[in-house]
Amino acid sequence: MVSILLFLAVGGAVAWEDAAGTCPVYSEPFAETAGGYPSEVDLFGGEGLGDAVTATAPQVIWARSLGGSSSDDSLSIREISGGGFVVVGSTASNNGDVSGNHGSSDLWVVGLASNGSPEWQRCLGGSARDVGRSVVETSDGGYIVAGFTESSNGDVTGNHGSSDLWVVKLSATGMFEWQKCLGGGLADQGHCILQTVDGGYILVGYTESTNGDVSGNHGGADGWVVKLTSAGGIEWQRCLGGSGSDYLQRIRETPDGGYILAGYTYSNTSGTVGTNHGSSDMYVAKLGSDGAVDWSRCLGGMGAEYGYDVVPTGDGGFLVLGITNSFDGDVTGNHGSADLWVVKLDASGSTAWQHCYGGSGADYGYTIAPTVGGYLIAGYTFSSNGDVAGLHGNRDIWAIKVGDAGSLLWQKCIGGAAGDYGYGLLMTSEGNYVIAGASESTDGDIVGNHGMWDAVAVSLGADAIRAGFTANVTGGDLPLQVGFTDTSLGAGTSWLWGFGDGNTSTARHPTHVYTAPGSYTVALTVAGSGMSDTLSKPGFITATVPALAANFTANLTGGYAPLAVQFTDSSSGAVADWLWQFGDGSSSVEQNPVHTYAKQGIYAVNLTVSDAYGQIASSSKAAYINAWTDSSEVVWMRCLGGTLVDSGQTGVETADGGYVLIGSAASSDGQVNGNHGASDVWVVRVSPTGALVWQRCFGGSLDEYGYAIAATPDGGFIAAGTAASADGDVTDVHGGYDAWLLKLDADGGLSWQKCLGGTGDEAAYGIGLIGDGGYILAGYTTSSDGGDVSGQHGLSDAWVVRVNTTGSIEWQRCIGGSGSEALLSIRPTAEGGSIAAGYTNSNSIGDIGTTKGGRDLLVVKLTGTGTTDWQRIYGGSCDDSASDVYPTADGGFIIVGSTESNDGDIIGHRSKSDCWVLRFNPVGTLLWQRCLGSAGDDSGSAIRPAADGGYLMVGSIAGTGYDVSGYRGGSDIWAATLSSSGSLLRQQCIGTSANETGHGLVVSGDGGVLIGTTGSRDGVFSENHGGDDLLVMKLVAVDAGDPEPETGSLSLSAGWNFVSTPHVLADGYNTAASVFGAVDVAEHSILIYDTAAGIWVAMNATDPVRPLEGIWVYSSTAMNLPLVYASGEAATPPAKALVVGWNAVGITGTTPLTARDALLSVEGGWTTLIGWDAALQQYDCAIMSGGLGESSDTRPVNPAEGYWLFMTEERVLGAVGA
Repeated sequence: MVSILLFLAVGGAVAWEDAAGTCPVYSEPFAETAGGYPSEVDLFGGEGLGDAVTATAPQVIWARSLGGSSSDDSLSIREISGGGFVVVGSTASNNGDVSGNHGSSDLWVVGLASNGSPEWQRCLGGSARDVGRSVVETSDGGYIVAGFTESSNGDVTGNHGSSDLWVVKLSATGMFEWQKCLGGGLADQGHCILQTVDGGYILVGYTESTNGDVSGNHGGADGWVVKLTSAGGIEWQRCLGGSGSDYLQRIRETPDGGYILAGYTYSNTSGTVGTNHGSSDMYVAKLGSDGAVDWSRCLGGMGAEYGYDVVPTGDGGFLVLGITNSFDGDVTGNHGSADLWVVKLDASGSTAWQHCYGGSGADYGYTIAPTVGGYLIAGYTFSSNGDVAGLHGNRDIWAIKVGDAGSLLWQKCIGGAAGDYGYGLLMTSEGNYVIAGASESTDGDIVGNHGMWDAVAVSLGADAIRAGFTANVTGGDLPLQVGFTDTSLGAGTSWLWGFGDGNTSTARHPTHVYTAPGSYTVALTVAGSGMSDTLSKPGFITATVPALAANFTANLTGGYAPLAVQFTDSSSGAVADWLWQFGDGSSSVEQNPVHTYAKQGIYAVNLTVSDAYGQIASSSKAAYINAWTDSSEVVWMRCLGGTLVDSGQTGVETADGGYVLIGSAASSDGQVNGNHGASDVWVVRVSPTGALVWQRCFGGSLDEYGYAIAATPDGGFIAAGTAASADGDVTDVHGGYDAWLLKLDADGGLSWQKCLGGTGDEAAYGIGLIGDGGYILAGYTTSSDGGDVSGQHGLSDAWVVRVNTTGSIEWQRCIGGSGSEALLSIRPTAEGGSIAAGYTNSNSIGDIGTTKGGRDLLVVKLTGTGTTDWQRIYGGSCDDSASDVYPTADGGFIIVGSTESNDGDIIGHRSKSDCWVLRFNPVGTLLWQRCLGSAGDDSGSAIRPAADGGYLMVGSIAGTGYDVSGYRGGSDIWAATLSSSGSLLRQQCIGTSANETGHGLVVSGDGGVLIGTTGSRDGVFSENHGGDDLLVMKLVAVDAGDPEPETGSLSLSAGWNFVSTPHVLADGYNTAASVFGAVDVAEHSILIYDTAAGIWVAMNATDPVRPLEGIWVYSSTAMNLPLVYASGEAATPPAKALVVGWNAVGITGTTPLTARDALLSVEGGWTTLIGWDAALQQYDCAIMSGGLGESSDTRPVNPAEGYWLFMTEERVLGAVGA
């Protein structure tokens, strides 16, 4: 059973007056939400509605008397979500329908069935009088109630004195959640409350207080506006009024986010009140969202006027409801005594019209609600003439309906022989009306009185039908299924739908499927009780042919060959057919095929789809699948060290094919001999097979660490690290740690050493040889007090030092800002400068530009004298850093490091920390970046260019997944081979269950050597001496596998484009569908010129796209189209036969050529070449063979663009630079 919730306040304190007067009773608005009134059905406008509205008053459907033997009333009513109601008022009973009364009067909550029968009830309050006057359903499904309390016990706490405005929050089942007493030491009462769009509340009433929660009282009683948070805390409060007494009865939200208020005032030209016409005036005020008064109006005459309700109207104005006793001023047409009075105001508060309704007795209006065809008003009447007919006794509930211009459409008296009052009103979602009030009648329309005054709820039938409907979707792709919902108001009993495609339905809520594209007008005719109404919505439903877009995913994009990959079609549109091309010569027509890549290589994948509407789309993903084998096989492996912690950092190859390694040793046993103290710089020479040739420990009694080493022209070595000792091999240390340089002879003997630094800490992480025999080193410094350091900026600076062949400083440079910087790698460059990389966490200060957040990667290009050539910062919001930088053959640079970021400059972040590889051109422009790794914490330590144009990389891996397979546990050394564009070709995890770390890399002709640290003592690391050992292993190179396909793109402007592919395209990527499938051609054809016939021909989806052909294509938007070029024999440059006259041609190659050079193969046979400016959508100035100035044949022509070429003889155009 649908339940109805009735809120009543329990108490017999209401004084029912028989004469025109000031009975302070209040109600709540019709089903208003925080956003305003329902907009789907037009509720405004009552004249001229024809068959949709009846002029006959509706009949009483049911009436219920609720209460006990004392006095009970209902003042405010709301419909509950799902079809019930909620009413609030007061009762003094404790029998009949009432139980649990706390004292004088309680707030009473009653659950009613849909026919008005009570199902449950609850009383709230204390031992004194407690009254509820306004209720709304809250966004959480509960209720907020406003009224007043004179109690200080029971459910009431925090009463300030006398009576307080009382706010009570209840759950959906009426259970008490919280309450707030608002006010001061005198009388304060609440009349109306709303929930606002921010989830809080706003309420109005009056206050006589000047303390407590109240400030700004103008005198006597002021109207009081209070804005609350969702938990009941006061955000702001305003007192409205003057020196007399002023009361606010109703508040509504306005479309501009402000509020409209109604009440009455006894003040005159004081405070917020203007000129009063007489005794009391109706008072209307418009407030902004912050409570500031936009405008206010006093309405009335010499008699007494009272305002009880106000509603916004469809034209931006307001209807104000109340009572008038005047016959002058703003009032005309009073029927005698007190009349129900309606005033129409425009948006600025000016009076548009007013109407008096009633007879010779007293007539009152308390609530007004927008309805179908006008407004319904509830109140009560003592009259039996004038506008009033059908009075049952001395006073009746009076319901009237007026049109939008104020004309009286119908009226109805409801009651019995005794007294009946109407206060609250709503129109239900079905179009019926329910009025809440009080009655002492036991006959007529009202039966079942329990004694004295009862609360009553009376339901009236619908008086109109207004057709309305919604749809769950109003547009979409075919086949389009639409669910229609009837939202009509009134007594509808039959429905006729027209869907606009020739189909109809008589269901109330039908579902219809549109099968053809078009825009459809939907109409609904609703009929019942002799009334009908039709609503037609032109173009309400739009059904479109689904746009076709090809797309796909794969469960794996990399792994060991043979690699089985599950491809999943994720194309959009009504796909009917699929054609997959896997890049290895294989294809499939399945929707979701599984394909196995038998051999290692990098493969492009293409998917072409088509639908029943003739549309074709294609998606190509270059270098999408990487099938790899183990990166290199381990030829030999050595663990070097003793029982404590020893580590390796990097090394160099020697002339005999062996290697010299550098790191640190804390041991003094095993293979470590000569340790001076805690930790020494450790230099080790091994043979080409890894056998230990010699080892040297350098240091003193404290800690020293070795980080970098380079071979010198004299056959010796230069080593760099950091030193804290002032004894042993270390002399002239400045304080803390110094950067430490060691010159060694060919046998590892110490030729000289230099400590560089100040009183802070320094370290040298990288070192390189300068062409004149000196050295360049990089690291960091925290010193700012002289010594070798000058120009330090902040916590720590990146530090670059140039020394001569004996270690004397030639110059030094501090690079940094207010944060911390360090350079972890430095390499000399061909022109005599250097490139260094590390990290920074400064931002736009000192030498540092704008950073992205956290720690960012820093790369600095320096001249031979230490000045900055350029500086670049890359990263995201987390920590990012470079570990190694190395020059490339083209004068650019490759960098490896780590990134924790997934924003900023970082694309393709895997998880946690990734190995991060960045490729730069010679002037520091980022060409590409790659994130590589597992689901764990990973980092890259060293990178070197490989002979095939790719790269070898070493780092550390702490997980599996993504790019990593073969993970052993703990931390593994990760060796990887990358293509020239950074794609992962092969990878190998090296380790066991403990921790291994890869630090350095030496590339040789027959493979490479990895240098790192191992803590494992099992598997291949069983010779570990204890603690951590320096680890060195020789890897043999394997074939790189299939080369990565070369890729490019065609740039399209919005509009027509004249294009040509600059190279032969790979199979599977050389059709019109695969090249142009992603272009929105706006129903234009893609055109190719038939030279022999001299006409344009529309290309089919399977037509080939060849170099040297000019193609016209229209694009709705600017975009880039990916191209995948052929390799090997398939890439042989083509030729094109030309005819006498105009030919549509393209230019091949990678860079622009002069027209003369591009057309060298047809020299002497051409006269005119004309290009197309797609950005301007116009032809370029013609180029003439042998022309001058702007027409010169030395003007450049561009690959990937199409041209008109006029020939004077038949010739063959050859490819240039393809």
